[in-house]
Amino acid sequence: MEQKWREFKKFDWTLNDKWQQYLNNLYPMPPRDLLEKKRKKWYKDNVDKDFDITYEPGENADSADPPRQ
Repeated sequence: MEQKWREFKKFDWTLNDKWQQYLNNLYPMPPRDLLEKKRKKWYKDNVDKDFDITYEPGENADSADPPRQ
């Protein structure tokens, strides 16, 4: 799941036309926490069917480096 979370975080939302169209059709613009939920659902529906929208990353999940031992 950590890898899928990293891929989600690295996804270029600004260059994706489908996401931009979806975002432009949201009115009124939802608050940030709800927007994040919509973004996760959209990502699962349009980019990665195996992405778990309920996954909550560990504290090092945003780091691109794998954990060292």
